[in-house]
Amino acid sequence: MPFWSRIAEYRSLHWSDFPWPVLSFSGPKNPSDLTLVAVSVYILSAFDLRRDKARSKERLREHIRKWHPNRFEGRFLKNVSEGREREKVRLGAGMVARFLNDLLARFHDLG
Repeated sequence: MPFWSRIAEYRSLHWSDFPWPVLSFSGPKNPSDLTLVAVSVYILSAFDLRRDKARSKERLREHIRKWHPNRFEGRFLKNVSEGREREKVRLGAGMVARFLNDLLARFHDLG
């Protein structure tokens, strides 16, 4: 079962349960650890942009679908305890979604 499907079944979720898209053994500790550079390195590290532009864009689109605010909140946020933890996760997921959309816009600018 894919990871995202598995955590959708958890009754209680925390910041550390999410696969934040950064290259780090310990993962980000809070939203300020999520940056455009960190997310782009994670998303694009497996590809040579000059040769694999189409595959890079598809990987980016897959992540946009996973982190889209409406989808993310509907599937996961309801299982994060209310209060600071929920706001932390909501803020982090929103930042990731914005970074991913910014990366996609940059791809479109490349032509």
